[in-house]
Parts: sequence; structure tokens; C-alpha cells
Amino acid sequence: MPTGPPRDQTPSPGFSGELAGSTTDVIQALNQVLEDQIIHGTHVFDKEPTLTGATVVASTPLFEPWPGPGRVFYKIRKDVVAPRHFRESEDMGTIAVRYVVNSADQNRTRIRIDAIFVETARRRLHPSDGTVESSEFKVIQEHLQAIQFAAQETADAEAPA
Repeated sequence: MPTGPPRDQTPSPGFSGELAGSTTDVIQALNQVLEDQIIHGTHVFDKEPTLTGATVVASTPLFEPWPGPGRVFYKIRKDVVAPRHFRESEDMGTIAVRYVVNSADQNRTRIRIDAIFVETARRRLHPSDGTVESSEFKVIQEHLQAIQFAAQETADAEAPA
């Protein structure tokens, strides 16, 4: 297992976006995505378009420590062979996805997503081409909308007629 990101390679610029929702709701949606055991937006074999087997971890040495504000979450998938949407990946390694959640204001939350693939043998880092990050964001957004819809239905049901 690699013990840190290679220093000579530039990681992906990542993906940042804002979601219309409280930080609490966004973290609830993110937790659902973290627990689904899928790395969205990549796969290994064309016959299996979903990469499963991902696990939630408290931290990973594959990323430098996050220097900024926000809550940081990680999901990794070990023993992946040449995953799609990681530049020049040709070996076995680990995919790591980092999520950083910050409150923009009471009703808006910023999320940054970074995805990398690090080869086990040569320790080369391969940044995502952006597909993984945007796919993860889309799934978080879908979960957030479902949470908000359920909350609105509950509020409507409890409102006096």
C-alpha cells in the first residue's frame, strides 16, 4: 500500500460546486453516497459498468492533508486494474476520492471532490479526467434532492389544512 502521494506529479484540479441545501442535509446525502460502496464515473471491465467494493475511511495517505476549512471525507477502492477515466492508468492500484464540505451560507453548501488513482507497484499518481468527480457530485445532488423532497412532504403532511 502506498504511504503518500508522489511529490513529482500534479494531482487533478478536482471539482467544486455549490448545492442548494444546509450543510446538515448535504452531509446526510454525502454519507449515503459514501456508504453505497461505488466509485461513480469509472469502471474496470466494460461488461461491469459500475465499480463496487469501495470503503469509507477516516483518512488516506494518498492525499496530502487538507489545509483549508471544511469537513473532509474519503472513500477508497483497493486492487483496481487500470480504471477508466484516470489518465494513463495501466497497472493495479487504489482509487481514492476526497470530499470537502463547507457552508457557504445557511441554505448553500460548497463541496469539493478530488479523485486519484495511485499504482501499487510504481506509485505513479493518475488524476481523474473529471468524470469521477462530476459523477460523484451528481449522485450527491440526487440524494440531497430526495432528502429535501421527503422533508417537504413531511412538512406538507403536518401542516394544518
